[in-house]
Amino acid sequence: MGPASLAKVLERGQITLPRDIRRAAGIKPGDSVLIRATGPTTLEVKVLPQLTLEETFEMFQIDGPIDPDDLKEGWKDAAAKEVFSEGTEPEFG
Repeated sequence: MGPASLAKVLERGQITLPRDIRRAAGIKPGDSVLIRATGPTTLEVKVLPQLTLEETFEMFQIDGPIDPDDLKEGWKDAAAKEVFSEGTEPEFG
């Protein structure tokens, strides 16, 4: 097991990660971390990898041309179905 340090949760829920913890975990300014509650008093913190633009494009490949107008219509239809499927109709005027 690695180093352990004590940190205090501030009023707005902020925690400063102590320097020895940041160094041991390889956390640098600008890094994103995933924080997950694994139990009533236990947290798991994982440093997320910073992807290059090329790596991002490889992960989210798009096959074929994209028509923003078609996508917008699809989003509108999906939103309308979601609203009306909840059994409430919007009030107008």
